[in-house]
Amino acid sequence: AGHAVACIFAEGVYPELLKSRSIDPDKQGFIYVKRDKKYWSYQDKLNTVCTILAGREAERLVFGAANLTTGAEGDLAKATSLVSSMLRKSGMGRRVGSFVLPGEIMFPHLRGATDELEGEVQITLENASNRAREILEKEFPLFIKIAGCLADQSSLTKTELQELVREFSSESPVMDQGYAYRKKLMDQLSTIPGKSQKKPYFNQSVILNKNS
Repeated sequence: AGHAVACIFAEGVYPELLKSRSIDPDKQGFIYVKRDKKYWSYQDKLNTVCTILAGREAERLVFGAANLTTGAEGDLAKATSLVSSMLRKSGMGRRVGSFVLPGEIMFPHLRGATDELEGEVQITLENASNRAREILEKEFPLFIKIAGCLADQSSLTKTELQELVREFSSESPVMDQGYAYRKKLMDQLSTIPGKSQKKPYFNQSVILNKNS
C-alpha cells in the first residue's frame, strides 16, 4: 500500500494492478503502468527512488522504527543501486563526469571521488525516504484504506485505486507529469522576446501530445 500511494503522488502514475505482498510474497508489491521513456530526468529518478523506499517508510509509520523488518532489504538494494547509477554513470551529481568506466586503469578524475559520491548517495536516499514518509503521513487515511482493502481481497485494479483516491486522498494527485513538464517548457518559450511573432519551427501539438 505504501508503494502505491508514493507512486501515485510522487510519480503521478497509477499502478495497473496492486497486489498484497503479505498475501503472495512471491509477487511484486505492485505493477507499474508501462513507461516508454527514453530519457529520464533527475527528478524522474528521485520520484522513483521515493516510491521504492515507501514500503520501508510505511512499515516505520505503522509499527515504529524499532519494529522494522528485513522485508525492505530488496527495496534498499534497488534504491541504492539506482541512486549510485544516477550519480556515477549518468553524471547527475555534484561532480561532472562518468565514474563507472571499463578496465582497471585509475583515471585521474576518479581519485578522491569515491567518498564524496558515497556521501551524496546517502544524502539522496535520506531525502527520498523523508519525502516518502511525508507523503504517507499526509495521505495516511488513503494509505490505511488501501491496506485494509488488500487485507480483504489481496489485490486492487487501477480503477479501484482511482476510486479510493477520489474518496480518501487529501488532494488530487498531479498525473502525467511528463505532460506538465512539456507544458511548462512551452509556457517559458512563449515569454522569450523575439524580432518576429513567428511560431517555433517545431510543432507545439507534438510536444504537448500526452502520448509522446
